Amino acid sequence: MIDTFATYTDGRPAPTPETYWTQVGRDYNRSAPQRGIIASQIAQCDWQAVVPGLRMPFSQGYAINRLIRESRGTVRRVAWNGVIGAMGFYGLEVVYADGVGRNFYLDSRSEVTPVRSDFYRDAAGKSAAA
Repeated sequence: MIDTFATYTDGRPAPTPETYWTQVGRDYNRSAPQRGIIASQIAQCDWQAVVPGLRMPFSQGYAINRLIRESRGTVRRVAWNGVIGAMGFYGLEVVYADGVGRNFYLDSRSEVTPVRSDFYRDAAGKSAAA
């Protein structure tokens, strides 16, 4: 796995993200053990560039495409991996005017719930592997 935010192109270390646990996802991220499971899934994310013809499993692809359409920025990369219980876990890396966000979601198969966002302020276009 290559982490986009390991270093800037000039070798400087990337900033530490601002991490936000969502209120709408509090049923899944309220406790320290729940947050630990989510953090573990985030560490295992295998990020893929969003390109025409990107192949992924049907139900995950459907959910991720819906999240991309609803995004307010430009989605640069996506991740899907494993499950937490019976739920899917997805990530979107989104470029905004003032930085780059990594948004993470749980998919219960009946709804997709945002659980955490990491925001790298002023990191748009400055990362090592875009």
